[in-house]
Amino acid sequence: MKALTKCEETKLKGKLPPLTDCHTEPKTFAAIGKALTKLGAGIDKTCGGDDKDCTSPVGNDDLFSPPISWPNTCPEFEAKGCNNSITTCDDVTSCLYCVNEEAIDQAIDLYYGSLNPASPGSDLNKCQVAIGKATSAFFASKTKALGKCWDARYKSKHSNACPAPGDGKAAAAIQKAEDKKIATICKACGGDDQECNGSGDLSPATIGFPSHCPSVTIPGGSACGGPVNTLAQLVACVDCVTEFKVDCEVALAVPGFMPYPGECPAEPPTPTPTVTPTPTVTATRTATPTATPTATLTPTPTLTATKTPTPTPTATATPTATSTPTPCGNGVIDPGEDCDTAGGPATSCQTASNTSASFTCSPSCQCACPTKVTFTGDANDPVSVLDTGWTGISHRAPIISNGEVTLALSGCSGSSRPCGTCNISGPIANPQAGAGQIDNHRCTNDQSRRCATDATCTPRNCLGGANHGATCSTDTECPGGSCPASGACQWFFGSNLPLAAGGVTTCVVNRFNGSISGTANIESGQSSN
Repeated sequence: MKALTKCEETKLKGKLPPLTDCHTEPKTFAAIGKALTKLGAGIDKTCGGDDKDCTSPVGNDDLFSPPISWPNTCPEFEAKGCNNSITTCDDVTSCLYCVNEEAIDQAIDLYYGSLNPASPGSDLNKCQVAIGKATSAFFASKTKALGKCWDARYKSKHSNACPAPGDGKAAAAIQKAEDKKIATICKACGGDDQECNGSGDLSPATIGFPSHCPSVTIPGGSACGGPVNTLAQLVACVDCVTEFKVDCEVALAVPGFMPYPGECPAEPPTPTPTVTPTPTVTATRTATPTATPTATLTPTPTLTATKTPTPTPTATATPTATSTPTPCGNGVIDPGEDCDTAGGPATSCQTASNTSASFTCSPSCQCACPTKVTFTGDANDPVSVLDTGWTGISHRAPIISNGEVTLALSGCSGSSRPCGTCNISGPIANPQAGAGQIDNHRCTNDQSRRCATDATCTPRNCLGGANHGATCSTDTECPGGSCPASGACQWFFGSNLPLAAGGVTTCVVNRFNGSISGTANIESGQSSN
């Protein structure tokens, strides 16, 4: 959260290009990778048994001997694919990372994803910076307060639910962070009186905030959603969404004390504009994420899709004189709508041109553009074969299996379908890495190691043989194996490819030699880089 907030703030201040993808911006990417490495190392050390290694067989892991109350499957988060099986404590790391990543990405997107460009240093720009920075700080403060409270219970310092009565500190700390967030936003965006009371306030439309708050429910609390027309409603919306995401991510980490909230795994309902709640700055807060897909470009112009989180779309429906006053949400595809938020498949994005049911219908009844695209090689396609050399002895070999590369999308021609041509950059992590797709970020010296930074690949460990995985400095310490040199964390394409020609066998490893940039047309499937 801290790394992404800093990057987005730097973009708002004009110190980074406005279309920069913060997930691939070098400093931010390194910071997130460092945090992930620290997460994995901490769980390995304390939950990985005598060998302090969570990738070892189940019998050696403290996760199951003794058990620590984790389920057999990651309990999901808003149907985002965080449902990997859990058989070792390494799988716990993957589950925690997936849910936290999705929650933080969606929160960041709400805070920053649709802001209107403003001159750095202007009053509007200062307001935009304050909204993201103050709400991100509240996200971090509440997470920290709840974490300390549950830690104290694990250490038998109390036996209460958190935050209240909890450890006697968490509730007060969260309220203090809440009050600070409201004061900061109202001071920067509330006009001359620095209050969120409507008098001189910057409007959400001027700021560039979504016109409807996501419709989710805080675990054990109230629901949020509805229009965002005033600064007070904007504050209530970010409160709501933030509390929802924090309460879900923290609950995941303490399965021994509380069940994972039923409000967290399910796909959230799409808000209906005909409902008019009246959120205020002091209202009970809830959250609203928005799911959209990752398009998949195949070798043919056909476009398929898998779901991933994306920003809240800013497109709005265009009613006509023949429409009802609030057509979006009436279960009918009215003029100007791609889909409708109510009803079955007949009113979903599946009915729109060149799309599928995987594309989410936005609160404004438009089929939203994806933020990621996956290029996939089809090893089963008859035209997808390798003809190496001239004699024919190396011809007709199948291409690599599971060959997929995922890239970030930005700057599309349209804000909703049809999206037209978009900028691509990457590579980035495959959206279902470890849960149906190959984890494409690995160490060059040992491809069994998943990584986010080079630090993971620096230690030298035996590869193969009797001492596989043990720390080493020379090959002699690895009977039957080798002690490879320190490696680097790089992006790979698919699995290893075995080839044979004239009785000579070889193994081909495909690795990206640098970054990818260019354009992709989401409608036609054509791309260039």
